[in-house]
Amino acid sequence: EYTFTPTKTPDPDICAGGNDTTIVIWVNPTPRVRVTASDTVLCDGDPVTLQLRNPNVPIRGIWDGTLEITVDPGITGVTSQTIPFSGDAVYNYTLNNTSDEARSVTYHFMPRIRDDDGDWCNNGIDTTIVVWVNPVPDILVVASDTLICNEEVADIKVSSLKPYVRGEWYYELEVTPDPEITGARVGSIYPIDSISIQDQLINTDTAVHKVVYRFIPRIGPSDFDGDCENGRDTTVTIWVNPTPRIFVGFPDTIFCNNDTAVISVDDGLGVVYGAKEYTVTAVYGPGVNVISRSSGSIETLPAGTPITDIYINNTLEAQPVDYTFTPRIRDVREGYLGNYCYDGAITIRIWIHPTPDIQVSVADTIICDNSLVEIDVTSAQGGITGGSLVYDLVVTYDPVNVSGTITGSGE
Repeated sequence: EYTFTPTKTPDPDICAGGNDTTIVIWVNPTPRVRVTASDTVLCDGDPVTLQLRNPNVPIRGIWDGTLEITVDPGITGVTSQTIPFSGDAVYNYTLNNTSDEARSVTYHFMPRIRDDDGDWCNNGIDTTIVVWVNPVPDILVVASDTLICNEEVADIKVSSLKPYVRGEWYYELEVTPDPEITGARVGSIYPIDSISIQDQLINTDTAVHKVVYRFIPRIGPSDFDGDCENGRDTTVTIWVNPTPRIFVGFPDTIFCNNDTAVISVDDGLGVVYGAKEYTVTAVYGPGVNVISRSSGSIETLPAGTPITDIYINNTLEAQPVDYTFTPRIRDVREGYLGNYCYDGAITIRIWIHPTPDIQVSVADTIICDNSLVEIDVTSAQGGITGGSLVYDLVVTYDPVNVSGTITGSGE
């Protein structure tokens, strides 16, 4: 406020009593704006509230301004535009992010004051609020195989499909094994650098069983507000076949020449994923033949299928035949043909005796009364197994006119 008082000052007297003039100069404050945001890092689909307040009270004139909104591609729920404001206001938006990375909305508030004379104070202090919207948490999970053999390792690779977010990407893993499965890990929280899940799974049963892995992606926002838990979860089911098993039954392990053996091969498993089968191989030397089975050749049969073999021993001693039965489960899925689950072999040795043979010789077939007759019994047989070389003797004579014969008839 300026007051002007006119006076005249002749020497030595002063002339007072002039008319004063007062001029008042009003100075408006620098235009400002107060803005608060309910949150600045959102999850997809979250609401945000911006509260606008006029801090320039009182002023000489009118306080107003404009709000410029700039929207990144992929954001819905608001559009890029300019909105005037002239007082306290509240802006509510629900923002969605359809892209694969964090996107933002920029709210630029520019206040100004129009004084009573109609002049504009455009030297206001702008306020900018940037609201980030994280994408829907997503995850890429790839299992090397979803059907494995017993005691094999389930291998699952994990990566984030949303590499750029505002905050920390992580995932929760829920693991649900069947009671018959051991070796599966306990569910937990894993950071972004946990890119490999490897569990050695053991099936303690005779049927196929599973482990279910559920991957739930999350984003922990950089402002430490509530985590984004609306991710697209991924479930991977790993099936574990049992250890292949059969029961082999031979009627005996020692056979006579030209015997026929019916060998049972019973299925020892329940339901599996694949075809239950076994291979059989018989290995024998040149002195024996196994009808329908060449030495060393491999035959594949469905589990539960018996085999029938005939044995011929061409020598004078016992000959071995070594059988090897290998149970397995054959993968029948397209692209996996030729893959099998094995678990060792069953080896059984049987013996084939030669045809019994003896040579009988006597010095004379006509002798005198009271003479001694000697009959030599010899064998050209070689070694046998599991028994002794014996022969039956049958003596036929006239008991009225002949006496002194061997008493061991029939032994």
